[in-house]
Amino acid sequence: MAGRDTVIIDIDSSEVQAAVGRLRDVMTPEQFENAMHGIMKRMPGQVKIILGDTVPPKYHVNSPEVRKAVGHGKTSVGGGAGCVIPVKGERKHIGGGGRGFPGWGGAKGWESLRRKYRVSTKVYRGQLVRLPTHLASYGGQPPFRNTAAPSLHGLTFTRLGKKRLPIEPVVGIAVPQMPPNKAEPATQDKIADKLLELTERRLMALVMNGR
Repeated sequence: MAGRDTVIIDIDSSEVQAAVGRLRDVMTPEQFENAMHGIMKRMPGQVKIILGDTVPPKYHVNSPEVRKAVGHGKTSVGGGAGCVIPVKGERKHIGGGGRGFPGWGGAKGWESLRRKYRVSTKVYRGQLVRLPTHLASYGGQPPFRNTAAPSLHGLTFTRLGKKRLPIEPVVGIAVPQMPPNKAEPATQDKIADKLLELTERRLMALVMNGR
């Protein structure tokens, strides 16, 4: 079930478009392309900082992990300025302390498979969620946590069938799924603000320095 996910953060701001239009009006085509390339080249680093600020308040994930997920951007200018910034990461386990989302519920040893209990987790800040009693997206069996096995690090597992084996760790969402979800409004606003700031700064440099 675990795999790599990729999303593209798409920002559409009328204020940014207006500022870019002002740059285009007062620059030669070559100046404009160079200016926009310089602006877009700075955005991956800025997005790395922004996501590290906007995602952790909404999800149980820390800033370094979020920033590590932001990759190098690919800038395009001809026909319209843009920057594609990939965000990649593995789906986070349920349980496992700092390795995944926090998990509660479980039992010691074989009782973790025999005794009835519910496994809970916190994917979103301040929101406790109980896992389903049977996980249809895996093998239709209950999730379980063996709290007496240090080597399992408190991870949540489920069986892939009615037999004792095989088992598989239960995972939640990955970092790439977070910015376009609950963290989307704050993320889009801050990226748009940064784009506007860089564009207007470039326009002011042209006014002050003539280039």
